[in-house]
Amino acid sequence: MGVSCVVVAPSLVLRKPGERIKTDRRDARKLAELLRAGLLTEVHPPTEADEAVRDLCRAREDAHGDLVRARHRARVAATRAAPGPLAAWGR
Repeated sequence: MGVSCVVVAPSLVLRKPGERIKTDRRDARKLAELLRAGLLTEVHPPTEADEAVRDLCRAREDAHGDLVRARHRARVAATRAAPGPLAAWGR
């Protein structure tokens, strides 16, 4: 049909400060001008491989946070049990 479709994230559309009046007609004109000028960034949904990498990164960050919390709990327990030079047993 000759019509292209571009998906753009609303947060990436440039807006001037003070542009408060929003109508469909103004929005359409503004989007057309930005698209013609090449100022719109097209977004794509992530692939399954991208999602898998994101999930792996999130799991790693969660595991790291759990490790840090466990270290802090152990340090506090050691400090309560034997205050003094033994409190810094991990260093």
